Amino acid sequence: MKKFLFPLFSFLLVFSILFTSIGSVNAAIGDDPVVTPVSGDSEFSTEVVPVPVLPGTTLLASQMIVPVGFPLGEAQFEGNGIRLKGFDSGKATVCFSISSVAIKQGWSGKVGVWNGSKWVLLPTVFNTPEETIAGTACAPISGNGTYVYIRYVVDSTLVPTGCVYDTSEWSLNTDSYYDDEYFYVNLENLPNGTPATLTFISADPSSDYSGFTGTDSASVGNFLPGDADFYGSPFYTEGNVLVTLRVDAAGCSKIMEILVDANIIVD
Repeated sequence: MKKFLFPLFSFLLVFSILFTSIGSVNAAIGDDPVVTPVSGDSEFSTEVVPVPVLPGTTLLASQMIVPVGFPLGEAQFEGNGIRLKGFDSGKATVCFSISSVAIKQGWSGKVGVWNGSKWVLLPTVFNTPEETIAGTACAPISGNGTYVYIRYVVDSTLVPTGCVYDTSEWSLNTDSYYDDEYFYVNLENLPNGTPATLTFISADPSSDYSGFTGTDSASVGNFLPGDADFYGSPFYTEGNVLVTLRVDAAGCSKIMEILVDANIIVD
C-alpha cells in the first residue's frame, strides 16, 4: 500500500528542503509549497491550505474550484496553497512545485497572494529543467498572507486537442493517507507530469457517502509513476457505496465507477 511509503517520502522531502539552498532543491510533482527566509525574521509558521478551504474561490458548473477575479474557466489553482504567519519583517521566497510537462503544453502562471478582496499576482521565476518532469515557480514575498500558484494557458496552440490515448487502460482506485481515504487514477500511458482533473458525479446511496463532491487537480506521477493521486478528494462511507467519477487528462475524458467502503483499510 502506498500509504506506508508516503510518510517516509514526506519526511525525506522536508529534510532535504531544510538543508538545501532554494536554488538547488529538486522539486517533485505534488510537493507542498515551501517558504524560505532570505532576510529578517527567521522564526515564523506556515500552514498548507488545500484548495477547498482557500479564500477567494468560486465554483464552476463542472464543480471545479477556481480563483475569483479571472474570466471563468481561464485560471485554476495548481496544488495546495500556503499560509504564512509571524513574518513581521524582512524578505522571503515562496516556491511551488509545478509540472514541466504542463509548461511545454502551453500552460504558465504566477504566484498569487490574497489581499482580502482579490488575488494579486506576483513576479514569478520558473525553473523547469529539461531532464525532469517537475519544476518550481518562485516569487519574492515580504509579509504574512495566503499564497497560491495560479495557472492559465498562454499558448493554446501547444495544448493537446482531441483524445489520442487509449482510456481503456485507465483505472480508478483508492488509497489512504493517515486516516483519510482518497481517490487515485492509474494513467500509466500518459507522460508523468501530465495535468489531470477528477470530478465527482454521484454516489449511490448518497446518504451513506460524504466528503469529496467537487473537483480536484493533480499531475500524473505526483507520487508514484503512472498514477495521479488526488489528495484533495478525501471521502467517507457507511458501508458499500458505488461512486462515479470522471477523469480528464491530455484531451481525454473517462467516466469510471468504483465500489468503496472507506471504513475498511486493507494493510
